[in-house]
Amino acid sequence: MERPAIEEIHLSPRQAQIVDLLAEGRSDKEIALALGLSTATVRTYLQRMYRQYGSRSRAHLVAMAWHETHQDRSSSERVPHNS
Repeated sequence: MERPAIEEIHLSPRQAQIVDLLAEGRSDKEIALALGLSTATVRTYLQRMYRQYGSRSRAHLVAMAWHETHQDRSSSERVPHNS
């Protein structure tokens, strides 16, 4: 299965909540408690997102989501990198 381009990744509100908690380093159990879901439901969301977005890991999924949410920022809003 070919991975979608970054521009084609659009998270649902629930998916975004889960990815935000993943980015904080939370476990499946911690995510479940924070969102009032079962651990099995969180795992199902993650498995579907891995498949849907061609992600290979939690870190990859977070990186893809971060890129999507930050790609529309204008260059004036971006933090300059000191090289």
